[in-house]
Amino acid sequence: MNNKLTYKIKDVINKNEYTDVIIKHKIEGNDVKISNANVRFRYEAKANKAYLSFGNSDEYTVCEVEDSSINEVIINDDSLSIETNEKSYYCYINKDKLYV
Repeated sequence: MNNKLTYKIKDVINKNEYTDVIIKHKIEGNDVKISNANVRFRYEAKANKAYLSFGNSDEYTVCEVEDSSINEVIINDDSLSIETNEKSYYCYINKDKLYV
């Protein structure tokens, strides 16, 4: 379970405090913005599938990305981006929190 890419991505997001997320739909052309996102790792042992869930709270998931659908992960100093065929996920530090 902890060798899954999505598990490692969740650790980087939490460690670097990337609290805000923009999800860009490549096909539909619209964006979803989540401030103070709750990022969770979910694992289905029987199917050996791992997911990264982005939500507004513990109970509400806005979007989920499966481990096997990730094409590319780019880690910068202040952001992380995840590329899939259908969507781009941009996780970043809320600039207002940097100067508090």
